[in-house]
Amino acid sequence: MDKLFGIIPLILLLGLLLFLKKRHADNKLVSKLTNPTTIYILLITWTVFGFIATLDYTQQWGCISSHEPVFSIENIIYSGTALGLLSFGALIPKRQIGIVILVVELLFWLYKLFLVKGGYAVGFGGMPSINVLGFDTIALTLRLVLLKQVSRLPMRTIWILILVFFIMVIKVLFFP
Repeated sequence: MDKLFGIIPLILLLGLLLFLKKRHADNKLVSKLTNPTTIYILLITWTVFGFIATLDYTQQWGCISSHEPVFSIENIIYSGTALGLLSFGALIPKRQIGIVILVVELLFWLYKLFLVKGGYAVGFGGMPSINVLGFDTIALTLRLVLLKQVSRLPMRTIWILILVFFIMVIKVLFFP
């Protein structure tokens, strides 16, 4: 249960941001920050940050605290594939094809999260790295919000936060 405490502050912060969005939806700045183009730019920036910080692809496990080089072939392939699919899916003129490509990118990212990525059982206690956990929670939230915005789903954003929370709980508890 201690492993879940890293997720709770992130979800509360994201929930606060979404509450402010709903409360001030008529504000031009809020509507500018929540449009698909801004979310796409945030997600691309976040992925590039994860690439440089080696948070997007990490193999940390156990007591070994070595970090992979930034320009390792795996880091380039996983981050490059995500960036390519995101860019292609968000910038393609046909919305339906773009949505399919964004769903494929989300599935690719979830595959990487559950089956490839480390960082969830590090140190002597086998606890998740708070840096990796925070990065993944924000990255997943941005991906789902982008998909919701592009596909124009009539879904409340709170359900996205709940979905993110459950996906991250499953990762932390069952796929360290």
